[in-house]
Amino acid sequence: MIGLIDSWLKKRSSKGGREWGYYNVPSRIIIEKMLERDENNDIPDYKFFCFNGKAKYLYVMIDYVDAHSRIGVFCTIGNNNWIAAKVNLDHHNILGNSSLLGPGVMTSGLVKIGSNSLIGAGTSIIPSVTIGDNCLVPAGSVIVNDIPDGTRLKIKA
Repeated sequence: MIGLIDSWLKKRSSKGGREWGYYNVPSRIIIEKMLERDENNDIPDYKFFCFNGKAKYLYVMIDYVDAHSRIGVFCTIGNNNWIAAKVNLDHHNILGNSSLLGPGVMTSGLVKIGSNSLIGAGTSIIPSVTIGDNCLVPAGSVIVNDIPDGTRLKIKA
């Protein structure tokens, strides 16, 4: 077991362009008490957002849906929506009626998606963006600005 733990400590998650922010952070092993499932068979997921060495925000994810999709706290989801596999709706999102979110869609907090909109697979939406009603967002888009009602985005080749 000691050899296995030593190999974990030597592994650098910052290599390969992923987790670059951890490059100068020393590796540590933290052992803690196992979390038990609650009466709804959920295990709360606690995330601490730290800036300059101090925890500034706590995010608690308690609602999970099928196929590794996650719906954060204080999300409002309208009627007749289709949420595909591996969709991540972060906290305080609002989703109108009859919208479709393709596989792998990721939103940050405070995103509003109107009714009858289609968000293509693998789309990322930054915080506080509003996507209007009847919009089409193609797969793989990165949305950084509000999108007015009825907009049909196209990806430039």
